[in-house]
Amino acid sequence: FLPVSSTGHMIVAMPWLGGLSLRQLLPAPESGEPEPLPVQLALHLGALLAEGLHAAHATGVIHRDVSPSNVLVTDTGDVHLIDFGIARVAGLAQTTHGQGLRGKWAYAAPEQIAGQPLDGRTDLFSLGSVIVESLLGRAPFAQADREATLARIQTAVPARWPDLSGVWLRANAILHAMLRRDPPDRPADGAAVAHLLRGVLEQAGFAQTDQLCAGLAERVAARRRQLPEETSILAAELRGEDVTRPDQDADATEVRMA
Repeated sequence: FLPVSSTGHMIVAMPWLGGLSLRQLLPAPESGEPEPLPVQLALHLGALLAEGLHAAHATGVIHRDVSPSNVLVTDTGDVHLIDFGIARVAGLAQTTHGQGLRGKWAYAAPEQIAGQPLDGRTDLFSLGSVIVESLLGRAPFAQADREATLARIQTAVPARWPDLSGVWLRANAILHAMLRRDPPDRPADGAAVAHLLRGVLEQAGFAQTDQLCAGLAERVAARRRQLPEETSILAAELRGEDVTRPDQDADATEVRMA
């Protein structure tokens, strides 16, 4: 925070990261069809996000909105979790501003839907969904409509699952653990998830993080060449307001529940 005048007004200075969101990286621009990340890149991305979540959780902050739209991959292949706009202190119930499930419904955890207290394992459930989508190109619990999706999440039985085998087989158990219905059955924290995913990568011969970052950077560069050169930014976005269009983006809806 930086003071800008003697009257006490403050501004927040943040770096311009550039890059593209994971939401932009997954579909092929020409057809819009899903184009998953290679397994090593998806698991590397997941490990980095788990480490970031662990740092946030250590301060008592729960993101509550982990989704492909809020994962930024820079031109150098660095991965950032962005938009803590609805973040919350651990241990509090889901409902805010009266009533409603805040966040993107296809990535919500069962306890979010039930309005129960949240902790870091809530974000790990959402992260599990994001990693699976990175491997498949489609969200694991997404169904034809909102109600069916929420019902599917509450069972914690994904509608689709990546076919991982060979050197990647251990990743199946890790992802299944992240997506268990009850928080105590999930990994303890983001550091544990990152450690497990790194172990799978090392066993598969992908221990060099620089090479993995380079692979993500190549994906960003390829996508950028296929996207329009200019993207308009709405004034409301600059003010931090919610400008999502639920009718156009299934990854950007907010469920209002009675």
